[in-house]
Amino acid sequence: MTNLDPELMKIFTKECSKTAAEATEKSGIDRIIPGCVIDDYLFDPCGYSMNGILKTGEYMTIHITPEKEFSYVSFESNISHDCYRAVIQRVLDTFRPGKFVVTAFACKGLDGDKTHKEITTCTLGGDYLRRDLQYCQLKNYDLTYALYSK
Repeated sequence: MTNLDPELMKIFTKECSKTAAEATEKSGIDRIIPGCVIDDYLFDPCGYSMNGILKTGEYMTIHITPEKEFSYVSFESNISHDCYRAVIQRVLDTFRPGKFVVTAFACKGLDGDKTHKEITTCTLGGDYLRRDLQYCQLKNYDLTYALYSK
């Protein structure tokens, strides 16, 4: 995710948040995938990194570079969902990027077909428009890539 709101990105600085836990709560990261045990870190003077894990062993990880000139947020997860749109929407609601990429890797067969169909037909809240869509069938998995911007 890029083109991020500078005011929101201030949360991930020592100037605004005293601890990583405070940044996690202020930003709403703790509500993206409820139930995760979170290990987070707030860098000095700015920057943020976290890993969250569920009892099932599934995870999410987030890395944030908050500087206005090159703000960037990455979100990655292996958590299985019936509807990825809901998770994607929570991530977008949390970070409100101007531009973002969704990349989905799925095992061959039904999972890959279902994931690709969901990403290609996914409508997201806000003013986001899909600008690019790529689909690659590789040996053991399928890859779907979609670029969105406001």
